[in-house]
Amino acid sequence: MYIKYATAEEGEPTPDFEAILIDGTPFKLSDLRGDYVLFDFLGSWCVPCLKGYPKLVAFHEKHSDKIIVVTVALEKHAKSWEKAIKKYGFLWKHQIVDENCFVMMSSIARIECTVFQKYRLNF
Repeated sequence: MYIKYATAEEGEPTPDFEAILIDGTPFKLSDLRGDYVLFDFLGSWCVPCLKGYPKLVAFHEKHSDKIIVVTVALEKHAKSWEKAIKKYGFLWKHQIVDENCFVMMSSIARIECTVFQKYRLNF
């Protein structure tokens, strides 16, 4: 799968994109227009992500009636994400896996590292 990510400045709407969810159904961000959406870009290989998984699951359990969680997992192999789903109890529908042989060289990994540095996030 190849997803081209556009960027938005603060206060601008998130650019629309399409992907296939892990259950095989098509996903289009604009179909969620009008809903509150939490995006989380993560990976089973990402140590800061692993530490945040319990909080993400608890957040979803508490607020699933008010907000839609959409996760985009960057993985070398989709099987790695399937193991993480089972281990951590990710039950929400909107899960996308972007398979990339060069995970750390991908645009998603570079964006995440930039965000960590910009906001001085420590895990």
